Amino acid sequence: MEATLEQAALRAPTLEQDQRDAAAFTGNSSRDHGGDAAEATRAPGSAPAVTSRISVQKVCSVVRKFGKFKRNLVEEIGFGGMLKIRMLTRLNLKFSAWLMERVESNELKIDEERILKIQDHDVEKVFGLPCGTRLISPDTPEPSEACIEFLRVSSNLSKGAHSLKAAEAYLLRDDINEDSSKVQIDCFKIAFLVFVVGHLLAPSTKYDYISIDFWAALNDTSRIKEFNWCRYVLEHLIRAVRKLKSDIRNRHKTIHLVGCHVFLQVFYLDNLDLGPLSKTWEGLPRISLFDYESVKKMTEMITNDVGGDTSFAGANFRCAQDVCQSHSEEPFIPETNQADIASDLPCHSPGFGGTEDQHSPINPMLRSSFTETGPEDFSNHLRLKYPSLVGHPLAAILEEHNARIMENISQISNSYQIAMFSFMDQLLGSISENRCCCRALGRTNCLLRSPHAIPGNAHRTPKKRKSQFYSTVTGRAIQQILGKHKKTRGNRTSKYALMVNDEQPLTSQSYIS
Repeated sequence: MEATLEQAALRAPTLEQDQRDAAAFTGNSSRDHGGDAAEATRAPGSAPAVTSRISVQKVCSVVRKFGKFKRNLVEEIGFGGMLKIRMLTRLNLKFSAWLMERVESNELKIDEERILKIQDHDVEKVFGLPCGTRLISPDTPEPSEACIEFLRVSSNLSKGAHSLKAAEAYLLRDDINEDSSKVQIDCFKIAFLVFVVGHLLAPSTKYDYISIDFWAALNDTSRIKEFNWCRYVLEHLIRAVRKLKSDIRNRHKTIHLVGCHVFLQVFYLDNLDLGPLSKTWEGLPRISLFDYESVKKMTEMITNDVGGDTSFAGANFRCAQDVCQSHSEEPFIPETNQADIASDLPCHSPGFGGTEDQHSPINPMLRSSFTETGPEDFSNHLRLKYPSLVGHPLAAILEEHNARIMENISQISNSYQIAMFSFMDQLLGSISENRCCCRALGRTNCLLRSPHAIPGNAHRTPKKRKSQFYSTVTGRAIQQILGKHKKTRGNRTSKYALMVNDEQPLTSQSYIS
């Protein structure tokens, strides 16, 4: 059975080890940073400085030097998405920290209404990584010939297999070509994984260092694609979230971000409705659509100052049909409850239940696609799609008209509900008068007759208020619903009035004005 991200994260190095690494990182901060964001200085009394070793720029600078043969080798192991990453020279680390604070287990929770599930296949869509059925274990198997050779070569190039510089040096070797031996080609594939994991997918706090806890997936390079690298990225991201929250609680002066927080930025921005800045749903991996300038503009659009703190919640989610991350795969299920939960679910497709080798879609909707909207959402939509109208008299006219229509719709909805109550009483009362079925069963009272009915008032229409809303179309519809042409007891009016609050009567002309 699959374990949750939280359970998997507990198998990784402990929080105390991360904090020791952070201390070592601070000691090395005067040296080459190696990341995409310059180190921040912290003024007394200000917010903590944020740093990170992640470096999309380093990955792009090395990958662009690959020839056709090396690019084909990367494609063979299923990491072709890494070849399509755009240059992100700098990252907004405050944005990353803000997002990481809002990660809870496998959800990105902006507020009670805006919640995004984070699943393996979301990482697959963003980076184009293999999402196989085999989980990556931290166990160290008997090393293969290629692993032994890589250890030997990397120790000669730099500080050993844990050195990112050694992996980079091997990737840039000129003698890796069609004439290379199988061991050399396998060493290139191993070096590439060490390089991209250390710089992008699961960076640590240490300079020029990576903790290789994925040797089991490297032992046979022909089977690298069979492993779930997306789950591996999420496991390390959850560890990073735990570390960040611990550092904030402990009031650390410097926050060191680890894990692949650039995934959260792309994933979140790709789900927002940013008007013309929103990315088209076509194109995979999604990160190939995000360059430095577009990310910067999208981030600036959602940035707000809330009580002196910076917030990045200035936009709503896109509709389900406009988002590439459809969230259609099965959610993470805790190991202890997986069998019980799976047994209670309807069998929409064979094998559904969250097994390792099944990814059957259940097609849930995005939360934003069924969230109730109001005048505030209209104002936000107007501000995002037509920013030039902000403060213009046209914007005030549109917002005022929208608020008036929303009020009228609410009143009409309430009136229809009152009409439905009356219709139900009349329908069931008419049926209970005959009591054919009840008499056949020997009952003296009809089951449909309400014990709380007051004689003579069972079919009374709602009491009229001071003003009414008359409409030709709605009047005809209500007359048909109430059975105008059926025989009924007593005198009834042929017209029906929809009741509204004590306001001036509305006509069809005033409704659209």
